[in-house]
Amino acid sequence: MRSLTLATRQVFTAAETGEAFLFLVALSHPDMLTMFFVNNWTPIISNGDTYEPFPFDLTIPDDREDTITRISLQIDHVDRRIVKAVRNIDTPATFTISVIRAAEPDVLIAGPYDCTLRNVSWSALTVSGDLSPFENILDEPYPAHVQNPASTPGLFNS
Repeated sequence: MRSLTLATRQVFTAAETGEAFLFLVALSHPDMLTMFFVNNWTPIISNGDTYEPFPFDLTIPDDREDTITRISLQIDHVDRRIVKAVRNIDTPATFTISVIRAAEPDVLIAGPYDCTLRNVSWSALTVSGDLSPFENILDEPYPAHVQNPASTPGLFNS
């Protein structure tokens, strides 16, 4: 369980508050420089990194047992750097998502969660995709090991 500061706990339990909770997103890939974004109107410095204001939506999925968790991401008013990054990489990019309170930008309320970007599409106005917080186990070979006389001779003895 994550421990929260007293000020954050008071904000959570208040009937009304003017506090803002912000998503921090870091887009990284070995073939490019990491880009930092915040869903805010002004830049935020959190733990030494400057997060640039950028309009994006994160849709958190329902908590259901029968589905694989995927977070939907839509970035609006796309910067050419983002489109160029998405077009030029051939392996999935990593998005690191964190939640902060604007008044305490160095204190993480949730995260960091490393997610893999998949199912990317883009237009002149948006870039959309699914963020998967887990490795894609559905693409893994099954069974993981091959049983043959050389590797498992006990199965083939008569």
